[in-house]
Amino acid sequence: MAFIQGKYPVYQAAEDAGGAETLAKDLPGKNAFAFLNTPWKWDEFKTVKQHKDTLKELVRGPEEAGGSPKSILMLLRSLAKMESEAARGQERLVWGRWMWMAAYHLTRAAERYDTKKAALAKELRSIRDAFEKNEYRDLPRWGAAARWAQLLTREKGKH
Repeated sequence: MAFIQGKYPVYQAAEDAGGAETLAKDLPGKNAFAFLNTPWKWDEFKTVKQHKDTLKELVRGPEEAGGSPKSILMLLRSLAKMESEAARGQERLVWGRWMWMAAYHLTRAAERYDTKKAALAKELRSIRDAFEKNEYRDLPRWGAAARWAQLLTREKGKH
Protein backbone atom coordinates (compact mmCIF):
# COMPACT_ATOMS: atom_id res chain seq x y z
CA MET A 1 0.00 0.00 0.00
CA ALA A 2 1.33 3.41 -0.93
CA PHE A 3 0.00 6.68 0.46
CA ILE A 4 -0.05 9.70 -1.80
CA GLN A 5 -1.37 13.24 -1.62
CA GLY A 6 -3.41 15.12 -4.21
CA LYS A 7 -0.53 16.73 -6.12
CA TYR A 8 1.74 13.69 -6.07
CA PRO A 9 2.72 12.62 -9.62
CA VAL A 10 0.82 9.54 -10.81
CA TYR A 11 3.95 7.88 -12.24
CA GLN A 12 5.69 8.26 -8.85
CA ALA A 13 2.66 6.82 -7.05
CA ALA A 14 2.75 3.82 -9.40
CA GLU A 15 6.46 3.32 -8.69
CA ASP A 16 5.83 3.55 -4.94
CA ALA A 17 3.02 0.99 -5.17
CA GLY A 18 5.27 -1.28 -7.24
CA GLY A 19 7.97 -1.03 -4.58
CA ALA A 20 5.45 -1.96 -1.90
CA GLU A 21 4.35 -4.94 -3.96
CA THR A 22 7.96 -6.08 -4.36
CA LEU A 23 8.51 -5.83 -0.60
CA ALA A 24 5.45 -8.00 0.03
CA LYS A 25 6.45 -10.56 -2.60
CA ASP A 26 9.93 -10.89 -1.11
CA LEU A 27 8.48 -12.46 2.04
CA PRO A 28 8.28 -16.25 1.90
CA GLY A 29 4.81 -17.44 0.92
CA LYS A 30 2.16 -15.44 -0.87
CA ASN A 31 0.34 -14.19 2.19
CA ALA A 32 1.85 -10.72 2.70
CA PHE A 33 1.06 -7.03 2.51
CA ALA A 34 3.41 -4.02 2.50
CA PHE A 35 2.39 -1.16 4.77
CA LEU A 36 4.54 1.80 5.89
CA ASN A 37 7.50 0.44 3.89
CA THR A 38 7.45 -2.85 5.77
CA PRO A 39 6.20 -6.21 4.53
CA TRP A 40 3.78 -7.93 6.91
CA LYS A 41 2.18 -11.33 6.89
CA TRP A 42 -1.58 -10.87 7.25
CA ASP A 43 -1.67 -12.26 10.79
CA GLU A 44 1.11 -9.84 11.79
CA PHE A 45 -0.78 -6.99 10.16
CA LYS A 46 -3.86 -7.84 12.25
CA THR A 47 -1.67 -7.47 15.34
CA VAL A 48 -0.36 -4.11 14.07
CA LYS A 49 -3.97 -2.97 13.62
CA GLN A 50 -4.90 -4.07 17.16
CA HIS A 51 -1.90 -2.22 18.57
CA LYS A 52 -2.81 0.85 16.50
CA ASP A 53 -6.33 0.80 17.93
CA THR A 54 -4.91 0.56 21.46
CA LEU A 55 -2.51 3.44 20.90
CA LYS A 56 -5.07 5.60 19.13
CA GLU A 57 -7.40 5.19 22.10
CA LEU A 58 -4.52 5.95 24.46
CA VAL A 59 -3.77 9.32 22.82
CA ARG A 60 -7.36 10.02 21.74
CA GLY A 61 -7.69 13.48 23.19
CA PRO A 62 -5.84 16.29 24.86
CA GLU A 63 -3.79 15.23 27.83
CA GLU A 64 -6.11 17.17 30.13
CA ALA A 65 -9.10 15.15 28.88
CA GLY A 66 -7.59 11.80 29.83
CA GLY A 67 -5.40 11.13 26.82
CA SER A 68 -1.76 10.23 26.97
CA PRO A 69 0.87 12.58 25.57
CA LYS A 70 1.74 11.69 21.99
CA SER A 71 5.35 11.30 23.08
CA ILE A 72 4.40 7.69 23.90
CA LEU A 73 4.03 7.12 20.15
CA MET A 74 7.45 8.62 19.47
CA LEU A 75 8.97 6.49 22.23
CA LEU A 76 7.60 3.28 20.69
CA ARG A 77 8.77 4.30 17.22
CA SER A 78 12.28 5.12 18.39
CA LEU A 79 12.57 1.85 20.35
CA ALA A 80 11.44 -0.13 17.30
CA LYS A 81 13.94 1.74 15.12
CA MET A 82 16.73 1.06 17.62
CA GLU A 83 15.93 -2.65 17.56
CA SER A 84 15.67 -2.68 13.77
CA GLU A 85 19.05 -0.99 13.28
CA ALA A 86 20.75 -3.35 15.73
CA ALA A 87 19.17 -6.40 14.10
CA ARG A 88 20.36 -5.67 10.55
CA GLY A 89 22.03 -8.77 9.22
CA GLN A 90 21.19 -10.84 12.29
CA GLU A 91 18.31 -13.23 12.67
CA ARG A 92 17.36 -12.48 16.27
CA LEU A 93 19.10 -10.39 18.87
CA VAL A 94 19.14 -11.77 22.39
CA TRP A 95 19.44 -8.48 24.22
CA GLY A 96 19.56 -4.79 23.42
CA ARG A 97 19.31 -1.47 25.16
CA TRP A 98 15.79 -0.89 23.77
CA MET A 99 14.58 -3.55 26.21
CA TRP A 100 15.61 -1.79 29.38
CA MET A 101 14.70 1.58 27.87
CA ALA A 102 11.16 0.37 27.10
CA ALA A 103 10.76 -1.06 30.61
CA TYR A 104 12.13 2.10 32.21
CA HIS A 105 10.22 4.69 30.15
CA LEU A 106 6.88 2.86 30.24
CA THR A 107 7.19 2.30 34.00
CA ARG A 108 8.05 5.97 34.59
CA ALA A 109 5.15 7.11 32.39
CA ALA A 110 2.77 4.82 34.29
CA GLU A 111 4.03 6.16 37.63
CA ARG A 112 3.45 9.71 36.39
CA TYR A 113 -0.23 8.95 35.80
CA ASP A 114 -0.92 6.66 38.78
CA THR A 115 -2.87 9.20 40.81
CA LYS A 116 -4.38 11.34 38.05
CA LYS A 117 -5.29 8.76 35.41
CA ALA A 118 -5.29 5.24 36.78
CA ALA A 119 -6.71 3.70 33.58
CA LEU A 120 -3.93 5.26 31.49
CA ALA A 121 -1.27 4.05 33.94
CA LYS A 122 -2.76 0.56 33.81
CA GLU A 123 -2.67 0.53 29.99
CA LEU A 124 0.96 1.68 29.92
CA ARG A 125 1.89 -1.11 32.35
CA SER A 126 -0.05 -3.54 30.19
CA ILE A 127 2.03 -2.57 27.14
CA ARG A 128 5.24 -2.90 29.16
CA ASP A 129 4.18 -6.32 30.47
CA ALA A 130 3.29 -7.47 26.94
CA PHE A 131 6.81 -6.55 25.81
CA GLU A 132 8.37 -8.50 28.66
CA LYS A 133 6.08 -11.49 28.16
CA ASN A 134 7.13 -12.05 24.54
CA GLU A 135 10.73 -10.91 25.06
CA TYR A 136 10.25 -7.74 22.99
CA ARG A 137 9.63 -9.68 19.76
CA ASP A 138 6.51 -7.59 19.16
CA LEU A 139 8.40 -4.28 19.19
CA PRO A 140 8.46 -3.83 15.36
CA ARG A 141 4.67 -4.20 15.28
CA TRP A 142 4.26 -1.66 18.09
CA GLY A 143 6.56 0.74 16.21
CA ALA A 144 4.49 0.47 13.02
CA ALA A 145 1.29 0.81 15.04
CA ALA A 146 2.66 3.96 16.67
CA ARG A 147 3.41 5.48 13.26
CA TRP A 148 -0.07 4.57 12.05
CA ALA A 149 -1.64 6.09 15.17
CA GLN A 150 0.43 9.24 14.64
CA LEU A 151 -0.90 9.59 11.11
CA LEU A 152 -4.47 9.15 12.30
CA THR A 153 -4.28 11.49 15.28
CA ARG A 154 -2.28 14.39 13.91
CA GLU A 155 -4.05 17.69 13.81
CA LYS A 156 -5.28 18.87 10.42
CA GLY A 157 -3.73 22.03 9.03
CA LYS A 158 -0.55 21.83 11.12
CA HIS A 159 1.29 19.47 8.77
